[in-house]
Amino acid sequence: MAVMTIMKKVKEIHPEEIALVKVGNFYQVFGKDSFIISYLFGYKMQELKENVYKCGFPRK
Repeated sequence: MAVMTIMKKVKEIHPEEIALVKVGNFYQVFGKDSFIISYLFGYKMQELKENVYKCGFPRK
């Protein structure tokens, strides 16, 4: 199952929470949550598709 599919299902269940997913040695955040993480911690965002954003940061 693709990461985006999993994240959509998680956000349907927990729409008010910030959902992180661990991919390798990174945590990734998608959609509106990426704007929040980017603003709070200064991480750069990346546009995956039209109007779909992600923000990631390394596991420490």
